[in-house]
Amino acid sequence: MSFCNWVRVDATTKISFAMFRRVRIAAPALCVLVASNALAQSTNQVSLRFNDEGESITGELLEYTNGNFRIQSSIGSVTIPGDDVSCIGDACPEGTKAETTGPHLKLTSPDGSITVSGNLIEIKDESYILATSFGELAVEFGSVICEGDGCIEEVNTPVDTTVILRNGATEIQGELLGLDDDSYLIQSDIHGEVRIKRNAFSCEGDACP
Repeated sequence: MSFCNWVRVDATTKISFAMFRRVRIAAPALCVLVASNALAQSTNQVSLRFNDEGESITGELLEYTNGNFRIQSSIGSVTIPGDDVSCIGDACPEGTKAETTGPHLKLTSPDGSITVSGNLIEIKDESYILATSFGELAVEFGSVICEGDGCIEEVNTPVDTTVILRNGATEIQGELLGLDDDSYLIQSDIHGEVRIKRNAFSCEGDACP
């Protein structure tokens, strides 16, 4: 799976109590952005995170004057009072950068070709929300290799070992204890532990070979 398929940037703003809905930067543009730090720096990419809502808007920082940010986002040019937000990214003006105290994570695409790192802000909607050098980044944790103290541990769902063996009208249900070359070993409530020839019965259930 390519990097373009597993990473996205969320751009969200709530100016004057929520005037915009969440939008996302197109994946191809993001791939180019992340692949080149020079591009990220030259475009002054930042994210402004709203202090009271926990949402953010991402875009190119055009100017910071009189305590106001003006950024070019995916919804156009937007001016936002600096008192309402914290800034994330290397291009943030001095004194406006958000304090990111979360654990440092390193996220790698499944093929190992792309790596993104940053401080964990939160886990939301099955994604890691990171503070990176080019702004806030949301990466789905189900499709990346994560390194760091804040990584979600993979939970292995136990397999239901209940099976049904059928041969015509004959049906045997129980817990599949094991297999060998020619037999099923079944724990049945009626028959107890029994060994049944595999070539004589079909098997139904998640634990069937």
